Amino acid sequence: MSQIWTKWEPAEGLHNKYTIASIVSSIDGFEILLYEDGLYGKKGLKIIFENQVDSHRDTNESLMGETIEELNNQPVKLNYSQWTFFKVTNSEYIKWLRKQSSGVADGRPFIHFCFVDDDSILDVIACYEPKVEYIGKI
Repeated sequence: MSQIWTKWEPAEGLHNKYTIASIVSSIDGFEILLYEDGLYGKKGLKIIFENQVDSHRDTNESLMGETIEELNNQPVKLNYSQWTFFKVTNSEYIKWLRKQSSGVADGRPFIHFCFVDDDSILDVIACYEPKVEYIGKI
């Protein structure tokens, strides 16, 4: 069974497309700052994982051809160029992480979150849903 991508709506009233402005990983947690697609000065959004996440990777979209092809072949057409927030089930990334952990991650309720902007794909693996905060212009 291949990966299944689904549109994720982490909050109500979201703009359809966001650009990732910053990613901060610290001992206090993991935070993604996004702004509405376009130029700076748009309304912002913070995705806050209050604890550390289990894994994350930020990859230039030009290096993600296989993933883009997979998105284009999903049973339910996802207009990923017009939406930012997704969850991935049957995740290859989670399978890889479990294998790398040599059993440490067995039984952990991992969730694969994916943030797609025009230039990159940010994958985040955590065991809980993040908080979302709307912020003023950035």
